Amino acid sequence: MDRYKVKYLLDACFTAKRITETMLELPKGLKSRHIHVIDCIA
Repeated sequence: MDRYKVKYLLDACFTAKRITETMLELPKGLKSRHIHVIDCIA
């Protein structure tokens, strides 16, 4: 892996972290795995 790929990977991880920090909390009783199941069915 060259340094450009490492930089791209770290940038993507940082962006994903910022996105997850701005997301609203899930309603009580709903877990992230439930969202995954709904996505798979849809």
